[in-house]
Amino acid sequence: MKNIFVFVLTIIGTIVGAGFATGQELYSFFIIKSSYGFVYFVISDFIIILTSYIIYLYSYKNKINSQREFLNYIYQKNTAVFFDICSVFFLYICT
Repeated sequence: MKNIFVFVLTIIGTIVGAGFATGQELYSFFIIKSSYGFVYFVISDFIIILTSYIIYLYSYKNKINSQREFLNYIYQKNTAVFFDICSVFFLYICT
């Protein structure tokens, strides 16, 4: 149970800390753009929750402890290295 709580807090901290801290971004993107904004908001939340849960299950069942191990599990070794380098490069560019 403690691991799930830490996992949920990590997801919330990542999403909220990544620019949604004031809520203004959510309001301007989902509510102002469309009359169905709240529905789109719920759909996007569901996609994030479902994707995170699937990744968590794969990692937990296969005792995966790092991104490289997860990528090796999903892809072939050369492809996993490529995606790992791309993600590090993307994170470097974003900062």
